[in-house]
Parts: sequence; structure tokens; C-alpha cells
Amino acid sequence: MLNKLICSVFAFLSIAYFANCSEQFQITDWKLYTSFHNVTISDVDNAGRIWCGTTGGLFIYDRAENSSKLLNSLNGLLNNEVSYVFCDSSSNLTFVGLADGTLEIFDSELNISHITSIRDANFANSRITKISSIGNTLFISGGFGIATFDILNKIFISTIAKISNWNKNQIVNDFYFYDNKIWAASDAGIARCNLNSLLEVPYNWTTYSAHNGLIQTNIRSIASYG
Repeated sequence: MLNKLICSVFAFLSIAYFANCSEQFQITDWKLYTSFHNVTISDVDNAGRIWCGTTGGLFIYDRAENSSKLLNSLNGLLNNEVSYVFCDSSSNLTFVGLADGTLEIFDSELNISHITSIRDANFANSRITKISSIGNTLFISGGFGIATFDILNKIFISTIAKISNWNKNQIVNDFYFYDNKIWAASDAGIARCNLNSLLEVPYNWTTYSAHNGLIQTNIRSIASYG
């Protein structure tokens, strides 16, 4: 239902937006705005606003006010390509991961804080693939492994660069919290670790691959059912 609502709202507002703005922008600007049509991730915040990440920026639709806001590298973001959006109901903050590793943090008034530690660390792949939280700790996965972030102080706590026998900075495509464990998905298979253990210690992780049951090791997403 949410996906249908997002698609309907986005299609309507896109048509209205471009119709009203066609006289205000030069032809060269269209390359930037047309990319907003490719929505790759979405979430809803405590105020009911729909946040849509696209390959061309961030689209926010306020259902209560029937208003929308477009953000890109020209008016707020440090990079156009949004790779993940996570609205944290506990902190009332929205975390937006960008393809270059930048973490954008929005408060309820849409003020932005730019966190560039991952981007500036010179990883071979800095793309953020997933963001989620437990309490005041944010977990961020990507081409660097998994990083933990202190939400209150807005500083990174640690980087889990080596998971069991996986390569260092193995790209983590997704992760999931289940049964007091964190489960990570990558092209090397699946790994899990007890959340009460030190995640930075490689041998605290248990891995699953073709050698112990997986049909294939290229795992793009992970979830639990039932």
C-alpha cells in the first residue's frame, strides 16, 4: 500500500512540478531533475512525511501539508545519488546515505548535518547500502563493511572491517537484527554475530557459504519470516 501511495504521489507531483518550473530552468538543468523519477528507497518519518531516495537526489512529500521538497547537490546534499534512507522513530532523525559514503542527518525541521568520515576514509567502495539502529547506536553497512555510529554525539564508534574469513572491507549488501544477533549479507555469503560480543573481532562471527549449506553465496538481502 505504501509503495502504491508513494508512486501515485510522486507521479502527480512530478508532473505538476515540471509543468510549473519549465519556464524557470535552462535546458541544461533538465539532466539533474529528470533523474528524480528513479526512486530506489523510501521511508516514512514520525510526522508522516514520505522520504524517497533517487539517483538524482532526495524527494520529501509532506502529506499533511500537501507539499514537497526536492534536495540535491545544488541545495543541500553533498552528492546527488541517494543509496539509503532511514527514518529513526526514536531519535526523530532521518539518516540519508549517499553513494559516495556521505551520511546526511536531518532533524524534524529538515536542518542538515553532513558526516563525511566514510567518504573521506578512501575506501575502494564507500557506498552506503543499509542503515538501521538499536537504541542510540546506528549501524551502517556498505563497501567498507559495517560501521557503528553514536546518534546522540554524532560520532563514529567503530568500523567492522574484517568479518570472520571474509576479505577485509568485504562489501556488506544488507544486514538484519534477529535473535539478539546481527546477520550480514554479502557476495561471500552470510555472517552472524551476537550483539553482546565485540563485533570488531573477526572470529566472533560465524559464516555460511556453499561449504555449509548455502545454494549460492551472492546474497543481496536478508530478512526473517514467521
